[in-house]
Amino acid sequence: NVTKPISEIMTRCVISVSMEDSVEKVAESMAVKFLSSVPVLNPEGEIFGVISLIDLERFRLTRRNAGSVRAWEICSLKPVQAEPGASVLEVARRMLNSNVHHCVITEDHAIRGIVSSMDFLREYVAVTDSA
Repeated sequence: NVTKPISEIMTRCVISVSMEDSVEKVAESMAVKFLSSVPVLNPEGEIFGVISLIDLERFRLTRRNAGSVRAWEICSLKPVQAEPGASVLEVARRMLNSNVHHCVITEDHAIRGIVSSMDFLREYVAVTDSA
């Protein structure tokens, strides 16, 4: 159902990283928890950016030292965001228009969840299976 709120399909337990975390630490956290992206937070706890697996791969190609480069240096700035009440369709359109696979769900400057293209696929399969 494309009119249902995105909060019904988002992942609520969001792992985030600090701007000052090393790329090495970010990569380890993502690998251990099988994450495809993590929000990067500034010292006030607000979203500064997002690091995705694509960002990590681009970094690896530079052959720089992952222990000395900080998260803020490789993250994608101005990530796509939406409020929990936004419709599934609205969020999907935002992601498509921005050509990204993740959207951070926020409310009052706080992270409430995250949605990925995989969440949309899961929703599509669930709807198709129930039809």
